[in-house]
Amino acid sequence: MRNVILLLTFLLTATTMAYSQTAVTLTLTDENMELTNVGFKGAYGGWVTEQGYDDGTNGDATAGDFTHTIIVMATEGTYEWGAVDLNDNEAWLINGPNLMFTVDAMGNVTGETSYTVPLEGAPTQLVLTIDDSANQTLTAVSFKGSYGGWASEPGNDDGIDGDATAGDNIWSITVTANSGASYEWGAENTGCTDAAWLIQGPNRMFTVDGAGSVTGETNYTVPAAGAAYPITFRVDMSNEIVSSSGVYVSGDFQECAWNKAELEMTEIQPGIYEITTMARPGMYEYKFFNGDCGDTGCQETADFVVLGCGIDNGLGGTNRLLDLSMLSGAMTQPVYVFNECNTTTVGTNNLNTLEDFSVTPNPFSDIATIDFNYEGNLYSLSVTNTMGQIVKEIYNIDNGQVLLNASDLTPGVYFARLNNDAGEFAIQKIVIR
Repeated sequence: MRNVILLLTFLLTATTMAYSQTAVTLTLTDENMELTNVGFKGAYGGWVTEQGYDDGTNGDATAGDFTHTIIVMATEGTYEWGAVDLNDNEAWLINGPNLMFTVDAMGNVTGETSYTVPLEGAPTQLVLTIDDSANQTLTAVSFKGSYGGWASEPGNDDGIDGDATAGDNIWSITVTANSGASYEWGAENTGCTDAAWLIQGPNRMFTVDGAGSVTGETNYTVPAAGAAYPITFRVDMSNEIVSSSGVYVSGDFQECAWNKAELEMTEIQPGIYEITTMARPGMYEYKFFNGDCGDTGCQETADFVVLGCGIDNGLGGTNRLLDLSMLSGAMTQPVYVFNECNTTTVGTNNLNTLEDFSVTPNPFSDIATIDFNYEGNLYSLSVTNTMGQIVKEIYNIDNGQVLLNASDLTPGVYFARLNNDAGEFAIQKIVIR
């Protein structure tokens, strides 16, 4: 009997091991018979590009039939994937959303494991536009889309290349797309150091029919920005080895969206970091970064959709979701644990808020008076810029009023933070003219 139990245990273990990874065959068929060097990439392999084959080897059925093949290994789960033209700077070959397949616990594969590049019709020219007339803040715009392999191309607001009127804050580009297909596209604010994606929500999409007629979305209007208010982000890094280059927060709430080296957070007590910046009402995505290395190696990697506080980012990962739709004044976010949706329970007893204080006048150009409800502790006042850098500090305040001399500061938006010895604080936006 003991031998039977051991045998069953072995068989169960072997079955589990057998399905720990499943071989999945992915194919891309080119009806235009033009592609000779195709690469595959997907969430199953961390979006690293791998060579595909059309030579009758590595799972490819028939050499030279313009069906390119790769065999990948995937554990139980659902995976997005796509393909690129390795002879054209990895131009993206998939029109529409990424393809998706699922591997179940028994190693069965369902979903999309093949894609056909449709036969291209005659090329059609069309004009895409980004309308920023509501804000008039963009200084440089670039367009990209599946019509051009997602290569970035500069747009114009100078009355040429399809642009109707120079200087009207409507940016345009003339692109070429083949008939009989649908295309996704978007645009970037290339006036930012780190080009910021301008499209809120999904990519725009248009279709060119067999006769060359264009339907769908060829214009995007940048929403009116509205008023901005102070928002304080906080994160608990107690479980992490903090990078020597600092802790950052970044998202599409920034004026230059996802500028990952802009907002460096300050350690306000052991393991707890925060920063106050400006944001406008809306729905946003964001993440914390352990270092200023951008996307590679230091961003949060948790599946925030599964954990319950995030959204799919359309790139094979997830972001935190930030609901500021009702923002109408200063807001302080909870202290989230890095890579988790949980709020911290460690070392935050002193992260209490003071009653709001007044700044008179505000805006001001020289001296402002700060009044608050003095409760007997020693207070301090710090002034930070929108990058989170402290530019002025006043210590040992022992009454309910302090004068702030800002004559040595550059005009702009700042944040005044009032702290007491009990660790309580309050934040107000100030504007220096």
